Amino acid sequence: MNKKSLKILRYIYCKKSVTYKQLRNRFPDQSEIDLLEELSPRFFSITNYEEWETNGITHVKIGENTLYRLNSDGESIVENKQWLNGQFVLTSLIIPIIVGVLSSVITAVILFLLR
Repeated sequence: MNKKSLKILRYIYCKKSVTYKQLRNRFPDQSEIDLLEELSPRFFSITNYEEWETNGITHVKIGENTLYRLNSDGESIVENKQWLNGQFVLTSLIIPIIVGVLSSVITAVILFLLR
C-alpha cells in the first residue's frame, strides 16, 4: 500500500461514498486515478457503471456518476493507518488527565483534613 493509494482510500473513507467526478476533481493527476483500477476489487465496491460482454470478456465503463464506496477491507486498512483515533485520545490523553486531577484533589483534601 503506497501513499497515493492510502490518500485515495482516506478520501473515500471520510466522504463515505464518492463519484468518479468527485475523485477526478480531488485527484487531478491521472496516475492517482489509475490506482483505482488496482484497488477496486480488494478495497471498495463500485456502483452505477455500464457493463457489457464481448466474446466472453466483461468490459466496464466508468462514468462521471460511477459511485465508489469502501468495503470492510478498505475501511480496516484506513483505520489501521490512523494514529489519532478515539482509542488513542482516550487512553493516552483523557484518562491520564482525569487520574492526575483526581489524585491532586484527593491529596489536597487529605492534606486539608490532616491540619
